[in-house]
Amino acid sequence: RDVREEAWERMYGWVADYKRIHGKLPATWEVAAPDGRKMYVWIQTQKESMAEGAASPQRIKKLEALGICVPKQADFGNKRLKTKSGNCLSSMEEEQRVV
Repeated sequence: RDVREEAWERMYGWVADYKRIHGKLPATWEVAAPDGRKMYVWIQTQKESMAEGAASPQRIKKLEALGICVPKQADFGNKRLKTKSGNCLSSMEEEQRVV
């Protein structure tokens, strides 16, 4: 397997573990993975990748299983993107629902 794919799978596993333990996705900048990377930043990067159509169908399925999705209109910094999907909650919406 590719090194980048292994790194993606490792971070996915850490985010999945976090959700299993805490009952929600990390929604603040303070939550770091064991390697020091910020889980929230990784989640936002995955959402942007999904919105741009750059994520593989396999990754999208795995991310959506965790509740990581993008709304029909997603705002990433200066980029406002319209996406094809929008059928599941964003991590911020999920955070509000769980709390």
